[in-house]
Amino acid sequence: MPRMGGGHGIHSQQNSRKKLLFAASILSLCFLLSQGQAGTIPVMVEPPMPREGDTVTLKPGTIPENSVTCRWYRGEAADANVIVIFFFFPSPGEEKGPAYTGRETVDSSCSLQITDLKSNYSGTYRLSFDGPGITATGSANITVIEKLSQPILSPANYVALENENITLYCNISSGNAFNISWYRNSGPVSPEADISENKKNLTLRNFTNADAGIYTCVASNQLSSETSNPSSITLAYGPVDIKVEPAGVITLKLASKLDLLCTADSNPAAQFQWFINGTVQHVTNNRFSVDSVAWKDGGNYTCQANNTVTKNHALVSVIVKVTNQGPSLSSPGGLGGGAIAGIVLGSLAVTLALTGTLFYFFCRGRHQNVKTDSPVIIAPNLYENILPSGPVRTGANPESSSGTSQTYETLQFRDQAVYQEIK
Repeated sequence: MPRMGGGHGIHSQQNSRKKLLFAASILSLCFLLSQGQAGTIPVMVEPPMPREGDTVTLKPGTIPENSVTCRWYRGEAADANVIVIFFFFPSPGEEKGPAYTGRETVDSSCSLQITDLKSNYSGTYRLSFDGPGITATGSANITVIEKLSQPILSPANYVALENENITLYCNISSGNAFNISWYRNSGPVSPEADISENKKNLTLRNFTNADAGIYTCVASNQLSSETSNPSSITLAYGPVDIKVEPAGVITLKLASKLDLLCTADSNPAAQFQWFINGTVQHVTNNRFSVDSVAWKDGGNYTCQANNTVTKNHALVSVIVKVTNQGPSLSSPGGLGGGAIAGIVLGSLAVTLALTGTLFYFFCRGRHQNVKTDSPVIIAPNLYENILPSGPVRTGANPESSSGTSQTYETLQFRDQAVYQEIK
């Protein structure tokens, strides 16, 4: 609890007050001795659950008659724990005690008010009334609700074996009067979940893949609510589906590069080990490479994947052949790289030949169409002075002589050049 030294000469002032109390006691002793009061005074706390920064009031339920003083203590009723003393007689007044912090005030009803509460103001406060024949006391507890820190959930990540029991711990470093709730994948955990009495621990019993997920705990009180870090709980399995790329039989030319990649499905992630012709290699990742292969690099390459949780492992092998010819990566029963290249080049040659043939016929057909479809231009007035060789009838209907055959002569061309061309 907070303390503040210095009671402003409390001992000297108390001596003077005691003298006045003694005098008052003598004057009223004749009738007060027969009316002594003792008992417990109820004390109300307003508000009942104060928060950090609030103002709280401790109010006695009643004031015994003929009370001369009332005293407030923080903790046990001892002189060192006095916060303030209020005097009813002979005149109202107060004195600060050793436990006074500057936030406490008292009024004529002996109500104690504390402002700007801090978390260390939580505790028990005691009250006593003094006077001739009076021994009345009271007490009240204050719990100052403080802002919560973020809960720390552990373990943060865990890979569990099937049917294993796992316990999650929700730890809160600061704050009080809080409640803890548990969540899986953003939804509340099952009502049948095994949660400890203080709600700080969650135990997953006989773990299966149905229990896997992201877990969180949420701490809350009247002042704040805080969510923990996520904890990922998964089921261990594998390794399965192990493979090496490229697969099958690998033929490489001398001084070319060998690059093998090994993969496997595993939780947690698999750890890898390589063997050449049964001899372990100093390679612990999933990639094995040789920058420039030599004759000695040919052989059986084996990748082994290991799971540190399930203790299982899996193997896969490939054959590497070294030659002085071009590289070839093939699998049993498949086409080699040279065969595939030949097929591609042959296809390109056939395509080019067909394209050339089609282009030739297209151009030839276009040339013929231009000659055939060109219009023939006949010059007007190509010839003149055409006369029939027989007698000509005048005034006769031309239609009446439609059946008569006439011979034309003296055909003369206007343009001699045309005539020469005809000849």
